[in-house]
Amino acid sequence: MSIRVFRKSKWLDLEQGYLLFSDCVGLDPVLDRLLIERVAGKLVRRIRDDNSERWMSVFLRKYGFSEAPEERDDRLVLREQVVRENDKEVLKEAAFRNRKHDVGRFAFCRLTGYNLDFPESDGSDRDDNPYSCGLKSDMIREDIEEFCREMIEKEGPFAEEARQWLAKLPEIDDDTLDRWAEGRTERVVHEDAYKGLRERMRPSDGASEHSDEELADLMRTLFDVYIIMVLEERIGPLPRSKKYRITDPFFRYALMIMSTQVGRDYLMDGMHAVYILMNIGHVLRDDITAERIGEVIRTESGTNPRHSFFLGVAYQYGIDTPADEEIARKMYANAAAGGFTHRL
Repeated sequence: MSIRVFRKSKWLDLEQGYLLFSDCVGLDPVLDRLLIERVAGKLVRRIRDDNSERWMSVFLRKYGFSEAPEERDDRLVLREQVVRENDKEVLKEAAFRNRKHDVGRFAFCRLTGYNLDFPESDGSDRDDNPYSCGLKSDMIREDIEEFCREMIEKEGPFAEEARQWLAKLPEIDDDTLDRWAEGRTERVVHEDAYKGLRERMRPSDGASEHSDEELADLMRTLFDVYIIMVLEERIGPLPRSKKYRITDPFFRYALMIMSTQVGRDYLMDGMHAVYILMNIGHVLRDDITAERIGEVIRTESGTNPRHSFFLGVAYQYGIDTPADEEIARKMYANAAAGGFTHRL
């Protein structure tokens, strides 16, 4: 892990020089450069007083510092780091904390795309405004609206800005929001992905194990994740707004692990992908055979119209099955009849 300045008191810890070794590892020499300089400055000053802190010397040597670097504007460091934070719940908490501190300001801007016009900023060009930091990659229009309404209802520190943005948002098209969210720089924290995947794979209602129906639905969802991964390999990345409307946090955790940790070259087919993810999620039972997985993922479910849709994608593009336009249209129709009307 590395220092996450938007998490609770971490920015204050950095300001006061209360740094742990775990805070200072895993930083990217390019994407975290301003933070590294800020940390180096704190460490150089501390090491003069406490030479027993060996890890300080290791950090300074690793990043090539022998003396304290030039002081940077706090806003430049926060602007760099807000785009590195991968957890939107962390940013939401920071945005509700305090209007007067730049940590809250940057968090609000990143979650909404709003370009705050604070007294320190002339509010002119978006690229020149120090509070302009794009849009978090997994915040689509509906998420922005929901967050702004929550800020207003709770009379949060940015309630007035949230009202302004809700009024302005209808004038901004999805392509513009996608452009603000492109160039993803958020940290890929695989520990978070594994934890999130396993938490969402737990049986519901405190049961000791999944029911057969729950396991079947889980298999179908993991197969749908596999379809998305292969489809993007073939036709390129899907539009962000469409992709996030048809997925959920569990889906996205599974996609991250499947595509970056398991490795596409290792996966033979959708059945194998489902098997591997169920094993990672600690829900693979002895009675779940390859034949059972294959049977489940290739059949529709009346309670899961999204799976019908992804079966349609599989037949349309010939993913793990011969291409068949007629069957694909039938699957799409069944998905729509079940209430799943989205399209890629």
